[in-house]
Amino acid sequence: MKLNQTEINGGFTDLDEAPFGVFTPEIIHILNEINAVASANIVSN
Repeated sequence: MKLNQTEINGGFTDLDEAPFGVFTPEIIHILNEINAVASANIVSN
C-alpha cells in the first residue's frame, strides 16, 4: 500500500528519497520473483 501511494503521489523518484527507500532492495527482489523484470529495472535505476 505504501509503495503504491508513494509511486502514485510522486513517482519512483520519490520512493528512493522517502523513508520507504530502505525497502528498495526488497521491492526489486519481489518484482523479479513475480517476473516483473521491467518494473524491477525501473526501480533499480
